[in-house]
Amino acid sequence: MLCSFAAGEHKQPAIMAVNPRGQVPTLVDDDGAVACESVAAVLYLDARYPESGTRLVPTAGPAMAVTLQRSLEVANLDAAFRGCVYPRMRNLPQSDDEAAAKLQALRDELARWEAHVAGGAWLAGEPFTAADAVFAPLLLATIRFGATLAPTYPHLAAYAARAAARPSVAGSWPPHWKEGAGPGFLAGV
Repeated sequence: MLCSFAAGEHKQPAIMAVNPRGQVPTLVDDDGAVACESVAAVLYLDARYPESGTRLVPTAGPAMAVTLQRSLEVANLDAAFRGCVYPRMRNLPQSDDEAAAKLQALRDELARWEAHVAGGAWLAGEPFTAADAVFAPLLLATIRFGATLAPTYPHLAAYAARAAARPSVAGSWPPHWKEGAGPGFLAGV
């Protein structure tokens, strides 16, 4: 089911029944298994359906460690993103100093991710992994909310272009996000 945040559809009874936080993603598999966080959903699907032919988590070695680390590390970027965007979306009071500190925290986090993607096409090298599946949508949302990655983060800009060109990423983009630019809350990043 695709939900509209603007219409509050993520709080409808069908979602609240399986995810009392009323957040998305909320994955309900055919067998009744529920995964309510992005990382949990990606890791569950990869483990549950290994026969799909494309594993998102390498099964051993450094690539496995990097994939799992980056998959969980995305929470840091998400927190920095939300710190900048949510107060503006919800018209919450904050001082100019608070807003500037949050914006700097996002810049610092983006610099970390710039270093992560500097060495290869994807976060764990090749191929596209679970880490990319949870990182790419957040990076693309950061751009949608007004961040300009180049020239400060050239590797992230190139990564974003590669990610956006993937059919799996393009197919998961919310329909209303395809209709035009989002709010410029992150202009200056």
